[in-house]
Amino acid sequence: MKVLHNDRKVTLPDFLIVGAMRSGTTSLYVYLNNHRAIFMPSLKEPQFFSYLGEKCSPHPPEIRSTPWNLEDYVRLFKHARPGQIIGEASTSYLYIYQRTQKNIMAIYGEQVTNLKIIGILRNPIERAWSIYTLKKQGGGWKKDFFTIAREFEIEGSQYQYYNFLTSGLFFDQVKAYLEIFPLTRFFLFEELISEPDRVVRECLNFVGVTDVSLPPGIGKVHNLSGVARSMAVAPIYRFLFERNQTKNLLKVFIPQVIREGVKRWVGYRVVKKEPVPSEVKEYLLPKYAADLRRLADLLQNERQRKIIEGWLK
Repeated sequence: MKVLHNDRKVTLPDFLIVGAMRSGTTSLYVYLNNHRAIFMPSLKEPQFFSYLGEKCSPHPPEIRSTPWNLEDYVRLFKHARPGQIIGEASTSYLYIYQRTQKNIMAIYGEQVTNLKIIGILRNPIERAWSIYTLKKQGGGWKKDFFTIAREFEIEGSQYQYYNFLTSGLFFDQVKAYLEIFPLTRFFLFEELISEPDRVVRECLNFVGVTDVSLPPGIGKVHNLSGVARSMAVAPIYRFLFERNQTKNLLKVFIPQVIREGVKRWVGYRVVKKEPVPSEVKEYLLPKYAADLRRLADLLQNERQRKIIEGWLK
């Protein structure tokens, strides 16, 4: 959409996918980006509205090359064709919602009521374990789950984006978006996995696509969850699932559809599922239970309520 900011018109997204992290946002980003009526930049996670005006990011160094000024951000959308609906996806927008929403309103001004918000939520216990295994196998975290959790709980961390404890308390995050942005839709991870056609069609309708015929590749899982199958393939796992400068350079020369296909093909061969240990479930469920009950009431969707009831069990 065209937005008037500081006396000049700029082209900004018509919709944002706001997260949560490890909840299927990459798959939804790819599905929507494959539709000819939609344009999304090759850079997933611009994180622009989370860190606008900040001198530094709490993210590790390999994630810091993101656009933090409006000129760089607008440049991400310069290749959109006339008439295409523009979107972007950044999982920091959900967890760091207060700063993000303040920046969105400052940039969009009166047009903020036309901005559409899409979010995906996942069982916070499974999501916490997914974040931990990703960082552990990727070489970023050397400590066991409970040590990391206690550090988040007691001391905090400079990398708050990966705080799987507080980022999984969804009620306040979702409530803030529903209250501030009138055009907001939230889905659950299980809906995207079991009914990807329905979820994608609803998203296409929601953002204003008139031809809601499904793009190719619906249902394929992107950004797989799990651990390396063996120590021998651990370096390949780290290359696939950790951000690094080499991958950033490859994006310039290799089309996204090829990159995603190779990542998925290799991923299925080097990644295996690792169930959440029972002691982790017992530790996390009391931390999330009350928040999840409030979330189920907030969403007011019977299908989603039943899914969340399953999370509580």
